[in-house]
Amino acid sequence: MNAKTDQFFAAGTTVVWIVDLERKTLRVLTPDVGAKVFHETDTLSDCPLLPGFTLAIADIFRVL
Repeated sequence: MNAKTDQFFAAGTTVVWIVDLERKTLRVLTPDVGAKVFHETDTLSDCPLLPGFTLAIADIFRVL
């Protein structure tokens, strides 16, 4: 994590998503677990903050 994400967590943020356009990845950071990296072929699901939410990571890069 870096200083900016540390600031977000200190302010009460529970999840930070960082999209890397060059690598076509999504990093999901939480203060208790750390970082989990999703690649373009992965699907994000089971997010405690958004129950029932799923997202194909490839869909992010289709629109960008």
